[in-house]
Amino acid sequence: MNEIISELTQAWKIQDKVQIEFFISEIATNFYDKTFIGIGAGRMGFSLKSFIMRLGHMKTRAYFIGDTCLPKVNNNSVVIMNSSSGETRTNIVFAEQAKLNGAKLLLITQNSKSTIGKIADYVLEIPKLDSTQVMKTFAEQYTFVLLDYISSRIISKLDLSEIYLNQNHSIFE
Repeated sequence: MNEIISELTQAWKIQDKVQIEFFISEIATNFYDKTFIGIGAGRMGFSLKSFIMRLGHMKTRAYFIGDTCLPKVNNNSVVIMNSSSGETRTNIVFAEQAKLNGAKLLLITQNSKSTIGKIADYVLEIPKLDSTQVMKTFAEQYTFVLLDYISSRIISKLDLSEIYLNQNHSIFE
């Protein structure tokens, strides 16, 4: 466990905080006028799905790819992608479709020069480490924690209370 916490701490120390502030601003500005759509595959998708859920708790229109009630993407849409490589083939197709329909595309990745990175309006690059963990576990964990941090910053920026958030929390858990 200490190695995992150490890796997350090491990454946070080298993370570009200016990029995070810009990412928060892109989401929080005109927050309730936007529709947020999350796209991510595998465990990177799971970490982003938690963030999209939290945006929903803030009483905004927030969806994840695959939701049956996913609205049409347009110029009021903010598509947020989480892809460590930025090269996931299905995500590339979704990114191209989102941009063709006027959406703003925000990418979280370890590879800003990736295919999706070149399509995106904004890239939040997360650190790449020589992790002791299997496969892409570090990136999945880091984005989960990072997006929780970003959620708390947005909640603070919008001056939302926990009572307000709880009013939109599911009762079916």
